[in-house]
Amino acid sequence: MEELWNTISRDKDKIRYHQAESYSPYSEFALNGIQQTPDGLTHITMNSFYRYDRIMQPLFGNQNISEKHREWLFDIYMHYLTALTYKSGVTYQEYEVRKRWFAIERGEYGEQMKSIFSGLSASQKYYIAHSLRQQQKNGASVSIFSETLVAIMQTGIVYKNELDEKELYLYMNRKNNREEEEQIEMIKKLFLPLDYKLRVFWEKHFAVLGETQTMVIDDIEIL
Repeated sequence: MEELWNTISRDKDKIRYHQAESYSPYSEFALNGIQQTPDGLTHITMNSFYRYDRIMQPLFGNQNISEKHREWLFDIYMHYLTALTYKSGVTYQEYEVRKRWFAIERGEYGEQMKSIFSGLSASQKYYIAHSLRQQQKNGASVSIFSETLVAIMQTGIVYKNELDEKELYLYMNRKNNREEEEQIEMIKKLFLPLDYKLRVFWEKHFAVLGETQTMVIDDIEIL
């Protein structure tokens, strides 16, 4: 998210804004959200509802506005709103996110957590701090845990055990290593609801009925 706003501040006059079709409700950043084109423009695709929900809901909820005009209005809105955001300084929401970021760095969540957190990128740290704010606001949930886990690890699929609704599976399509094991453990401690448990599968997937690629003998984990 920090990269997003750095780009906005740097290229204000050469930006075209687009509302993301697929996004996490806990972040305004969208996957591959910053694209450069040969004409020198920077196209930013983002979740505007994260920060400007009250303004954008009427725009996208009005069926009398054509898609072409909606895109045009959205770009105008965003240029105006981002300028206002910079003039007004850090929002209360950003203050709350940063407060949790600094709390982890000071060791308020434990020295081990502090050590693992220090090895993350700025965007990963921001995502964790933002997810902590969402969790403290709305309560612990599997959805916040799963989205944070996949976002920080930048890969992986989270499954729910059909036979035990309190057990989750994480499939990581690569070899396990200590650094990522520690990151997963950190996210578990911060976000996994207390009555849930997580089992991690690294190179080998577990068998899923109906999915041929997961049913190869010697290439699957036994549950």
